[in-house]
Amino acid sequence: MAINWNISQQPHGYFVSTQRPIVLEVKVTGATIPAFFRGILWIEEFNGNGNWLNTGVTMNGYSDTDNGVYSFNVAEYCRQYFREEPAFYTQAWCSGFDRMMCRTFKLEMFPVEYQLGGGLSPSSSNNKFCKEFMAIPTNTTVEESNSTSNDYIRMDKYVMNGTNGSQVPWTNSGFNRFTTNMPAYNIIDVSQGFYFFLPLCHKGVNGRIGEMSITNSSGVTMTVPCLSSTFTRHVGIHVHPFILQFWLDMHNGPNNHLYDNSGNLTSTEMKIRIKYNNSTTGAFIRSGPRQDYKLMDSRLECSDSQGTNFVFRNMLGGFDFFRATGTESKEITMSGTEFDKHTDFRRSETMNFGVVRGQHNTTNLWGTRNEVISVFSQPLSREQVKWIEEMIMSPQVWITIKVSDFVQDEGGELSDMGLTAINIIKGSYKLYSTDRNRSFIEFKYKFSESTLTQKM
Repeated sequence: MAINWNISQQPHGYFVSTQRPIVLEVKVTGATIPAFFRGILWIEEFNGNGNWLNTGVTMNGYSDTDNGVYSFNVAEYCRQYFREEPAFYTQAWCSGFDRMMCRTFKLEMFPVEYQLGGGLSPSSSNNKFCKEFMAIPTNTTVEESNSTSNDYIRMDKYVMNGTNGSQVPWTNSGFNRFTTNMPAYNIIDVSQGFYFFLPLCHKGVNGRIGEMSITNSSGVTMTVPCLSSTFTRHVGIHVHPFILQFWLDMHNGPNNHLYDNSGNLTSTEMKIRIKYNNSTTGAFIRSGPRQDYKLMDSRLECSDSQGTNFVFRNMLGGFDFFRATGTESKEITMSGTEFDKHTDFRRSETMNFGVVRGQHNTTNLWGTRNEVISVFSQPLSREQVKWIEEMIMSPQVWITIKVSDFVQDEGGELSDMGLTAINIIKGSYKLYSTDRNRSFIEFKYKFSESTLTQKM
């Protein structure tokens, strides 16, 4: 007899965090009870392209009561599918890397029935799919409220423009936050490549279009369109002033809002806000929060201003940047393995016995050189320290470096900057506080790949 059932609990929002439970429930409505339910996880090949792939991941949903409710928690499975995207590393302006920040899933579910004689029979034709959902690697904390229900499980606060579909009332735009805890007026050093992003969750809404307003240090505001009505992603928007100036010129005609025609900065800061308007009338509907930045070009500054630019995945699943301008020191360790071998000697050669003068007897099998960099920061506020501690704990941290012999492309001199993966030594972190609300931090890092390894 067929088992009657329905999906009683869909995902608790369109955007959900893989760091919190993502629980789906089904309820048996008839008299026949299954052994359990089976789930198959499906993933969208590219976010928004509609091509669904079977991941091959199967799971079982069980009931721990007699009320006919069976549950699945898919968070742990979804967490494994964020992937590296070449566009993030190559600084490609027009290519996205959203699969590093979000993946879209749905779960296929069907009952597994008891058979006469004690066997089990999956009833895969009696299947249903849950609503699709977008998973992002966000760590929420018990110290925050993320919805009008004041819980810290939902992601509503971080969803711009449209409702998150989380079954609680939506609120005004003043509640929204970017997926970053970056303090105001963080520094963008434009010499450090195109690794500066504003991370946010955007839910597309028909009839609305987003625009970015950019205010320079003279107080002048200009806008460029962004985030269409059909676009739904967790995304990192490029905020390098050179890219923004390119977009401003393209949509507003030539101007010197952030850069002049010679490629020099014309502004010492910028303020960015995302606004949403009616796509037909242009009437304002809703806005997002504002992010403020300081702008500088360290190539034009004195040598004392040459800092290290860090890029890291923050606790909300986006990518942040931090410029350390304190002091750095370097420790170098070298190690290797030696082996002994016989030098050539052939008695049959009566003239010189086959001896090769200069031949190695003791030989290095391999040698490794490792660097450990110690960083002592500039003075920081308590808000900055709390945010930078996300970098200390981050699973992905890089520094920007100049790539030698780089073949230039349309990015010009800026594009010869690349990312070098580093690992921060967690036990090296120290915090020094003063009685003037200023602090200093100290930490050490080493390169993810050994800087020099030679083998024979």
